[in-house]
Amino acid sequence: MPRPRRAAKAGPTGETRRTRYFGGAAMKVDGAMLKEARERVFMSQEELAEALLVNPGVVIGLEREPRTEVRENLVKDLAEMLFVARADLTSDPEPPQPVEAEEG
Repeated sequence: MPRPRRAAKAGPTGETRRTRYFGGAAMKVDGAMLKEARERVFMSQEELAEALLVNPGVVIGLEREPRTEVRENLVKDLAEMLFVARADLTSDPEPPQPVEAEEG
């Protein structure tokens, strides 16, 4: 018989960790960039997960994937904890180079 699921604990604003980090407006996190930023501040995956109040599997999964879509709140929290800009955690392509007009 399957074990009943526990109810998610809501924070002071009424949102749970799941709705805070995995629902709503999304950004894509680059796993390699996240891992590099985490290692730069000498933080383990477990320490980062504890600071975010998530399961360590979340951080491991984010670092393993090339690009993972997550809620913007998670990117904001990651950037604050790792002392980087939000843009440093995403690998959105650079804007295209301007086309130069040919002289003639």
